[in-house]
Amino acid sequence: MVVGRGAVAAVNDPPPDPIPPSSLSRALTLGADLSIWQALYALGMTAMMHQLLALGAWASPAVCVGTLLGAHGIFLLDRVKPRASMLDPADAASAPRRDALMRKHGRLLRAVVVFDVLVGAIVTGVWVSWISALAIPGGVIGVLAYAGRPPGTRGIGRLKDLPIIKNLGVAVSLVALALAMTLPAIGWSLADAWPLALGGVLLVLGDAILCDLDDEAADEAFGAETLPVTLGRGPTIAIATLLIVAGSAGLALLERGGGAGERLTWGVGPSLSAAAIVAFSPGRVKSLVDVRLAVIAVLAGGIGVTLAL
Repeated sequence: MVVGRGAVAAVNDPPPDPIPPSSLSRALTLGADLSIWQALYALGMTAMMHQLLALGAWASPAVCVGTLLGAHGIFLLDRVKPRASMLDPADAASAPRRDALMRKHGRLLRAVVVFDVLVGAIVTGVWVSWISALAIPGGVIGVLAYAGRPPGTRGIGRLKDLPIIKNLGVAVSLVALALAMTLPAIGWSLADAWPLALGGVLLVLGDAILCDLDDEAADEAFGAETLPVTLGRGPTIAIATLLIVAGSAGLALLERGGGAGERLTWGVGPSLSAAAIVAFSPGRVKSLVDVRLAVIAVLAGGIGVTLAL
């Protein structure tokens, strides 16, 4: 797809702000730019597995720290890249302010990535499992394969440019990290965890597809074949909703789930919250989708503890 200079400039220009953004809006944007909400999403997924495998209302401090630091380092690396020349022009088009932040503070942010990955892996290896710790550097390798260079560079293609495959890659990676942080507590029994993993993949796949809605204009301008670009907004929302509902239902119907409160919360919470986000905040889907999973985890844990009293 050939894009004219005027079209690229129009996409690259920040949208006007006729109404000054609220403090909450600015906080959501900054948290998304710095990959904080994505790390919380990963923590929510790990907490979900602990709750639905009856391991407690929340994971251990070591699991939480390892998950947060590891996931944050991995997601922030996808934002800032190993060097500025590898930044994606399509990402710059969809979020010009974030691109400016990555370029201005790139050296500091890359140091944060190194700190997160090293400390996250050490904490996980010492207090959880050294096998689990391998998931963090494995995630770094995955990011470089997923989107480690701008589109159009020579060599093999990027997973990020393949429709559905990019979303499925994110889903499998996040569930794999959560499994790595959870399986040591159940003796690495995949027989107990695989139904939960399948439901988690469907849920995250639906969420990842929803998150593409925010980047539809930039993706179309740069020829990225995401579902919103190829199918349109309506069919994309319908497909994502079906995946989220199927994943949530699978979580709720697990034979070896947590208590009834946790199963009910995870059975309906992701679907209801996703529907509310799309309906009431269609212009800011990604940040709210990422934040909500940790919120659901706290709610499910609180309900489980309350019903156990």
